[in-house]
Amino acid sequence: MTYKELVFTLIAKRKKYKIDTMTVSQMIGVADSSVGSWERMQKCPNGMNLLAWCNALELELDLKELESQCPVDFEASPDVIAWTQQQDIDYEKERDKFIDYYTAQGRTARNWQAMFKLWVRRSVEFRAESDRTRSTYDKTSPTFVRDRRERILDMSNVSSKFLERKSKDK
Repeated sequence: MTYKELVFTLIAKRKKYKIDTMTVSQMIGVADSSVGSWERMQKCPNGMNLLAWCNALELELDLKELESQCPVDFEASPDVIAWTQQQDIDYEKERDKFIDYYTAQGRTARNWQAMFKLWVRRSVEFRAESDRTRSTYDKTSPTFVRDRRERILDMSNVSSKFLERKSKDK
């Protein structure tokens, strides 16, 4: 929610309770004209007054933890480092790739420890998938060679006459 939306919400609440700005100002403990100035966006309340304004009108203000960019000197917690070693992952290498990727992307997050753990989990899954792919394809097998040739021909847009002649030769 933007500040402007917050002010409109507070105005709507005040009108719903059928009280004037002077009464709200007295509830908060500020000058009688303050709330009117805040509602017209002529002035902005300080943090304490904003919280008091919200409380006076029974509006719960939830301040969330701000996101940050990936720290260049990111270090995982000791338990995450131990977990990566159990997964047979090179911590230093994965940490460097992690920092490079998120720094280059300019992404922000609230919890970089959790982001790194997710990164390592995906790395483990990627490695397992890669190992399965490598083991299922013998690059010297006739099936692999034939499939590869077909993929190359498909990508190169070779004329259909050539393909028809090739299939007759079989």
